[in-house]
Amino acid sequence: MKLFKNVVIYFNNLHVRRKLILLYAIIGTVPILCLGIFLIINTTNLAYKMHVSQVQEENKRVKLIIFDSIYLANNISDIILQDENIRPLISTQYKDDSEVYKAYKSYNLLNTMLSNHYEISSINVYVNNKTMVSNGNFKMVDNSIAKSDWYKKASASKGEKMWMINTTPGQDGNLWLVQKFFSDKTENSAVLIICISNNYLNLMVKDTPFHTLVELDGDRIIYSENYDEIGKHLLIGKKWSNTMIPQSGMLRYNGIDSLAFSSILSSNNNLNYFQIVTIDNDGLKVINEVTFILLFIVLISLVLPIIMMLIFSNIFSKRIVTLRSEMHKIAGGDFSIIEEFSGNDELGEFFSDMKLTLESIKNLSMEIYNGEISKKKLIIEQQKMKFEMLSTQIKPHFLFNTLESIRMKAFNNGEIEIAKIIKLLGKSMRHVLDVKDGLVTLESELEYIRIYIDIQMFRFGGKISYEINIDENVHLDRYLILPLLIQPVVENAIVHGIEAKDGDGWVKISIEERQSRLFVVISDNGIGMSDEKREELLDNTNSSTSKFGIGLQNIQQRIKLFYGIQYNIYIKSKQGEGTSITICLPSDWRETI
Repeated sequence: MKLFKNVVIYFNNLHVRRKLILLYAIIGTVPILCLGIFLIINTTNLAYKMHVSQVQEENKRVKLIIFDSIYLANNISDIILQDENIRPLISTQYKDDSEVYKAYKSYNLLNTMLSNHYEISSINVYVNNKTMVSNGNFKMVDNSIAKSDWYKKASASKGEKMWMINTTPGQDGNLWLVQKFFSDKTENSAVLIICISNNYLNLMVKDTPFHTLVELDGDRIIYSENYDEIGKHLLIGKKWSNTMIPQSGMLRYNGIDSLAFSSILSSNNNLNYFQIVTIDNDGLKVINEVTFILLFIVLISLVLPIIMMLIFSNIFSKRIVTLRSEMHKIAGGDFSIIEEFSGNDELGEFFSDMKLTLESIKNLSMEIYNGEISKKKLIIEQQKMKFEMLSTQIKPHFLFNTLESIRMKAFNNGEIEIAKIIKLLGKSMRHVLDVKDGLVTLESELEYIRIYIDIQMFRFGGKISYEINIDENVHLDRYLILPLLIQPVVENAIVHGIEAKDGDGWVKISIEERQSRLFVVISDNGIGMSDEKREELLDNTNSSTSKFGIGLQNIQQRIKLFYGIQYNIYIKSKQGEGTSITICLPSDWRETI
């Protein structure tokens, strides 16, 4: 506590300029510095994670391409070796070359596979049947082929599938699926080679901001956008090489620090595996650029305010010194102070107030008087507003009190029916005036409908009757509905349907719940309408005007705006028989109990 007091005393004894600089150093510099460090670290981490995620997604994409390619090659190999015509073809002892060519011509499976799968660049069968000749997809095993490593490995195998790398220049494909198979006679064997197209891989993998390398069995590269790397060893360090666990992080490749992601893809035969390495050479560069920009912004945010604060504190300090000097003059009895003081801020206002203290009492009194007059005017206006608000509250009560007086007068004069109607009219008006922007219960709305129809029955002298049927599953006291949604439809039924009809009329209101909907059906036996009139009425519900009071258009728009466009009103009518209007609402619009 003593230390805090000493700090306060020290701060109070500082000049204003030093206080401003110290306050900015504490309040401005420290938060900006902390926020800047947090922003740099957080943004750098986000940028790093984003680039690593992009590299990882690209690696997954290439991995899927490689998987699809080797899966396709495996399927093609199985189809070819399961074909019943391939083994007799390589085991037959042909009499002459023409017989061989004829056999080749009749066997179209290899060409069909090539034409249907652009992922495959070539399918060749190497045979050691001395009676056959090299042509098309069939190749004779000569001395150079017999001495090649891939043929030796294939010949020594037991027929399992093997993936090998081909580095022969001029061929479209460096990845071979090699499989040995026997003819019907065991002394004749053949080797099937399916070559994955480099053009296909380039088409699918190239034109991305990433560099992708695919290595076979941790030995040599089988795919790269840089053709010079194909066939070479993948020199990426022990952390990245020959590991079955996906790796991500920074990798130094070709002398450049890059972001990389490595994953392993096993072949179907479990004898080979592919290592897919995706490298983002520009990722770290972009992250460093972002970090540098953020650092520059933080430095500007620190340095620029410091410069501005120094300039401002110097100007502010000079103004305070001037003001203090003039106040000392007044304290010494010298009223000849300067006429103008720079600035219209608090210091300028203080100087103006100081000049006003030297002016005459008359001017000061006049200002006080004017202030009092303005204050009284404000009080009068506020009282007037309160009176107007009070009068708006009195008017409805005055109206209800007047109706009640008329009702009592009629009742005392024996006009019981008139008194009853006036009471119903008062209830009707109170219901309308009490309606707010919210919802009302369906029970309250139906009570208002009963009051309205009772008034109409008095008007038409018993010409009208009504009936309200409610499904037992509908809880009137819990279901909430928009106010004044049913009454306009009932009014239309009476005014436009029954009033123009000869004889008695009735209005029926049915409410039921089915198929997650609440249906309110208002039917009458009025004059009805033609199909053309009904279509015109339906069109009017989507227009901006309506012919029937509040109108079906108003009901339609309120339903769609509040409940949704899937809820609607439906009209059925027949000329001379009556009209039925259905209001469709959601069934679960209930008050939470």
